[in-house]
Amino acid sequence: MDADDADDSVTAQHAGAILLVDDDVTVLETLRLCLQDSGYAVTTASGGAEAIRLCREGCFEVVVCDIRMPEVDGIAALRSIKEIHPGVRTIIITGYAADPRAPVEALRLGVDDYLLKPFDDQLLLHSVERNLEHYRLGAENARLQQDLTEANARLRRENTRLRVQAADRSAFRELVGSGPAMERVLGLLQAVLDSDIMVLLYGETGTGKEIVARALHYGGPRRDASFVPVHCGAIQETLLESELFGVIPHYPGLHSATGKKGLLQEADGDTRPIRVDVRVLAATNRDLTVEVEAGRFRQDLYYRLTGVEVRLPPLRERPEDIPLLARHFLEEVCARRGRLTPDVSPETLPMLGTHAWPGNVRELAKEIERAVTLTRDGQLGPGNFSERLQERLPAMPVETGMAVSLTKVEERHIIGVLDLVQGNIGRAAEILGIHRNTLSRKLAEYGQRVEE
Repeated sequence: MDADDADDSVTAQHAGAILLVDDDVTVLETLRLCLQDSGYAVTTASGGAEAIRLCREGCFEVVVCDIRMPEVDGIAALRSIKEIHPGVRTIIITGYAADPRAPVEALRLGVDDYLLKPFDDQLLLHSVERNLEHYRLGAENARLQQDLTEANARLRRENTRLRVQAADRSAFRELVGSGPAMERVLGLLQAVLDSDIMVLLYGETGTGKEIVARALHYGGPRRDASFVPVHCGAIQETLLESELFGVIPHYPGLHSATGKKGLLQEADGDTRPIRVDVRVLAATNRDLTVEVEAGRFRQDLYYRLTGVEVRLPPLRERPEDIPLLARHFLEEVCARRGRLTPDVSPETLPMLGTHAWPGNVRELAKEIERAVTLTRDGQLGPGNFSERLQERLPAMPVETGMAVSLTKVEERHIIGVLDLVQGNIGRAAEILGIHRNTLSRKLAEYGQRVEE
């Protein structure tokens, strides 16, 4: 390439960088002038080897190459050029009389277009223009695909960062409670959060075992992997093994689609290796030590599952948390439905505190949701709850034939809250929203002596 060609390559790069390859100097010069007059930046090569070298040193958008050349012919040259620059468009020049099968063979080998000798300038320009457009569309698609890939990668990194940040801030956000029973549970869960040790969660139905399991997963080091809950009791015993470990086809002629990926592999996130890397969080509503002694649960499995045992207390053992949980569920339901949070009548909390809650936290959540649904006047009261809770509502006696005074209602509400928190004056004052000294003074007025 001479100095003039180099200057043209710099100034006309926007018009298309074309490489011409032909061992006939006269043909090469004729084609060069035709393309340069149309504004293209043209580089010439007198043979296949030189064309390959030039493509290693620079990038071209379209290569126009004669098919018959000594040493390295056009097909071999274009095949090598495609390996160097897969996106480059290639045009072969051939004579039909010399070999009528050459164009078909060239296209089969990956050449993009061909010109049959003799051809006029307009045919050459049309072919170059068409292939140049294809090249630029391909380059633009590749650029957009790269931009999309990078954007997706940024989104994944940002999503991971936000998930980690959210998990670090509120791993146990859904575990509402501040009483001693829940403080013990939260302390134990925090201790095992960042480890891989197996955890056995046990507690009555509705105590929140799956919520705890999810909190351990999404707050721990495996937060970016899958969380796969499995209800073993809902799987037929004969199918449990295949559900957990998958099925491999054993008969000749069966393809891989007849196999089944197990849930353990799904949790690992890789379908190829058989060995999986998972953390097992087991949960049960039964006392497994009793089940082992009775021969209903395998002892070796019990010891494999028991890394750390966490007992979730039933709601009746943590009555001081009932007001907090009720408020939590109330705000959650109202926010989900786009409703204003209603006022809670003075009789409601004492009523909730006297219920045994056999369904535990789940039952309380459902009762609150029902009550919100039935609230119409902006005040949530006992009448919005189910009959089994209303039966726990203490009767309001009529004094001297008249309704109970507001002072008496206040007294009963305060005493009810105090009973709910088992005499803890500090917690009762916090729930009532008054100062501890104010609560003590009111209790003195009611003739109540309370020792914490």
